Amino acid sequence: MAKLDPEVIENIFIRLGYPSDGVILLPIGYASDGLLLLKRRLEEDYSQATIDRVSIIFDELDEIDGQKKEARQSSMAGSTSHTKLNWKLHLQHLNRDGHTLLEEVARRVNVPIYWSKYKPASKHTTAYQ
Repeated sequence: MAKLDPEVIENIFIRLGYPSDGVILLPIGYASDGLLLLKRRLEEDYSQATIDRVSIIFDELDEIDGQKKEARQSSMAGSTSHTKLNWKLHLQHLNRDGHTLLEEVARRVNVPIYWSKYKPASKHTTAYQ
């Protein structure tokens, strides 16, 4: 069994969407000192396989971020030759893959996702009369 490096712990908190100032609204069931409890949980022993997988996931998330940046920069081109490009669908796939990877990290280290930059905001609308 091994422990996560402090840099990896900080990276986990950043990627799972926890604010750096430590002020968070915790899910139901967590005490007011929940952030401290979550940090203590990350200081526990993990298998080397878990630590390695978290590192691989971070590399994959970096790749997805790079692809999203490239897609945003290239999205002005609607088609090339005889191929029509669907950037919206491409970004949806990247976001879904990124969120799935974040969920895996959260499950492996037993810390809930606070906010995911890969999960789009809800588009619910309300009409008032």
